[in-house]
Amino acid sequence: MKKNKKKWKKIIYAINIKLFLLDICLIIFIILILYFSFCNISNIVIQPTSVTDNKQINEIIKNTDLGEFITNNLSKPAEQQIKDKLKELNPQLDITKINVTHITNNSATITSNDENIYTKNVIVNYTVSISSINW
Repeated sequence: MKKNKKKWKKIIYAINIKLFLLDICLIIFIILILYFSFCNISNIVIQPTSVTDNKQINEIIKNTDLGEFITNNLSKPAEQQIKDKLKELNPQLDITKINVTHITNNSATITSNDENIYTKNVIVNYTVSISSINW
């Protein structure tokens, strides 16, 4: 009879431990449900960036003739001069997002330095004031 009593004590002890652990799990579950309901996680919307957000640079720079540059005795305009003229002719253009490359005495290539803003490239033309060049 004593052996039977010890056996039942062990079984009851094991059941009590399992019930205690189950109670802890339920309490944690209830706390998490309350936490997420107060945080209102369902209202957070993650919007991926759309590929269509970027624009082709030739759609922004419609007029590729920049006119005449006075270049302080240089044979070609400086990059900033070209950017300033582009901004003047195209106010919606963000000149911080473009590069001016292949600058010659009559043309330059405008490319994007951020493909998320502008794509493609465009060649712009201009003249350099002859009176500003000392040969």
